[in-house]
Amino acid sequence: MASALESALDALYLVAPEQFIETRKALAAQLGKGPDAKAVLEQKKPTRVAHVLNRLARDQADDIAGLSKIAERLSHAHQTGKADALREVISEQRQAVTALSTKASALMSELGVGLNELPAINAVLQAATTSPERAAELALGRFSKTPEANVSFFGGVDVSSVRTEAPEVAKAESKPVPGPAAKEDREAAMATARKKWEQARESAGEVERLEAEHKRLEREADEAAAAAQKAKSQLHEARMEAKRHATFATALKAEHQRLEREEP
Repeated sequence: MASALESALDALYLVAPEQFIETRKALAAQLGKGPDAKAVLEQKKPTRVAHVLNRLARDQADDIAGLSKIAERLSHAHQTGKADALREVISEQRQAVTALSTKASALMSELGVGLNELPAINAVLQAATTSPERAAELALGRFSKTPEANVSFFGGVDVSSVRTEAPEVAKAESKPVPGPAAKEDREAAMATARKKWEQARESAGEVERLEAEHKRLEREADEAAAAAQKAKSQLHEARMEAKRHATFATALKAEHQRLEREEP
């Protein structure tokens, strides 16, 4: 069972940013004057994007919990070096991030947050699929600001600097090979380097796909806004036309009544 402090923090980070200060004071007052109340008063007001992440963590708790499992399977597939298992979990990772990104986009529209902030949210989702710790942080849903989420795979390969072509092996001058052990070490190092490159390439492709998805969602949002504006204009014209008809009908009725009174 959650403690009074934990329950208060959960409630605090669920409210809209504009209600945060007032809610923080009220919850602290309920907890009295002890350390729990002080802990509540020390909480920082979330940014609007952080609030989206906090709401997403609560509204899509099951999906968010699944990101930690993906991170564990991704780590295991990397350690075992099984290509089929790695491809399978990367595909699952892509599907999970896409699904949550779509839900985040809908939530942003509901909360009035611009879709230009979606890449930052996608980066946090992506990071949660590569680290159980980041997934747990996201699941807690208590961000006051957007966490830094430079998505990197195991071995510290940052996708922001990933090359899409295979790394070249420098041609060294012929030197005597010390022995079989040195050759095995070199081959193992080359295999490790290629594996990291393949993982980085996969990650870079995922970032490109998410950017394309973001642009598509922005286009759809613009189209929806234009359609809404057009419908609003049509509604206004229909109301004006109805008003004109009503005025004309009233005039006809008055004329009819006048003629009836003038009849002998």
